[in-house]
Amino acid sequence: MGAELARQFSKSLAKNARDFVIADPNSEFDTSSASRLPSQSAADAAVNCSAGKPKPTFVVEGYMDQLQDRVVIRIKATRTDDNKAIFDERVTVPLTPELQALESKLPSAAGKLSGENGPTWVRPGFHIPDNGANVPSMDSVSNYTPPRCLECPRAEYPDSAMVAKIQGMISVRVLIDATGRPAEIIVLKGLPCGLNERTVETVATWKFDPALEPDGKPVAVWQNIEVNFQLFN
Repeated sequence: MGAELARQFSKSLAKNARDFVIADPNSEFDTSSASRLPSQSAADAAVNCSAGKPKPTFVVEGYMDQLQDRVVIRIKATRTDDNKAIFDERVTVPLTPELQALESKLPSAAGKLSGENGPTWVRPGFHIPDNGANVPSMDSVSNYTPPRCLECPRAEYPDSAMVAKIQGMISVRVLIDATGRPAEIIVLKGLPCGLNERTVETVATWKFDPALEPDGKPVAVWQNIEVNFQLFN
């Protein structure tokens, strides 16, 4: 929820901006968490995803506490040249059904990290008993027919990753349900500059023929997928 609120807040600032420019959300400010993923080399972690862009004058941070019936949001704006807080306020809003639905929205690169796994997306409204522990993995069953991709559009480069000339492979683990739709996506090995989020956003739209049990019955499975980002001259 926090990631989506931050994204919408950034869009609102950009829409109403007059004498200032809003930094790209996929800039250097959201690469630190991406660098914690297993595939990140020291070079990847040091990539500046805001190359060629002006340095920020202010940094706006958001903090959120979700209570049973409401959400408390704190917004703090700090001036970068002297690290002075020029705005620090809290607001309380009701926990509406719309806000509850945001709990399943895709986190940003600074989103939920669990062990060695990276950002995780869960399809809104989809419940996985025992966190999907009882769903078989295609690499552990030999008598299942694997999912077959029907509509799998290519993930497009974010501008920040293209400017930084980031290339490589992102590995994701996808729970494909019995209808052939992605239900959960976990980034296993990632890249900086918004490529992880772009990958998950794209894979979430893919459509498959579902995996089949030996008797031909459709079944949910975990499937490892690699998405390649390559720049062509």
